[in-house]
Amino acid sequence: MDIASQEYTPPDHALRVLVRIDTRQGLACLEVRGCLTPDTCSTLLNILAHTGGLGAAVSVNLLRAAHVDSGALALILDSADDAVHADPDRASSAPVEILVPPVLPVCQSGPVSPAAAAAPAAPDLPVQPPLPGTPVPGLSGSGLSGSGLSGSGVSTPERPLPGGPLSPHPLTNEEAVELAFVLRDPRVFTQPSPFRPQVL
Repeated sequence: MDIASQEYTPPDHALRVLVRIDTRQGLACLEVRGCLTPDTCSTLLNILAHTGGLGAAVSVNLLRAAHVDSGALALILDSADDAVHADPDRASSAPVEILVPPVLPVCQSGPVSPAAAAAPAAPDLPVQPPLPGTPVPGLSGSGLSGSGLSGSGVSTPERPLPGGPLSPHPLTNEEAVELAFVLRDPRVFTQPSPFRPQVL
């Protein structure tokens, strides 16, 4: 079932993003499966801003995208760090990692400019994800900031998290989603990650 969805070409250049959160390692990966175009770029930046507020090290994986427009890619490369680090009290100190295919994919769901159809990825972009154990700049010795939500007027109750160091069980998926996305509690991440595992 999931294999078929990877081959799906979205209609009208729709953006499809799968957000994967690893609460143990403090990682968040945005996997773009649809079309990244100038029209959908602002949506991806909005998702980046919300994900960055969780305090996780963020990566954007474009390797399975159906379409990556070179202009949208340039905008993401210029704006991703600013979007994730918009709230410095809650954002990770690590730069956003963007995984780009060697040749930018073009879908068949609409008109595409000839320049976009022939555009290769920039040669200085990371094409392969780092191997496990590779240090990530900006993560050495850094910790998560604060236990409450700053700036929003909402505070998190000072109680042990389910799945935390004082809990006998790990977080369930439902608890992780509620803490990360509903309550936006950065304590859901147990520690900063010293490396990012390979994501394919």
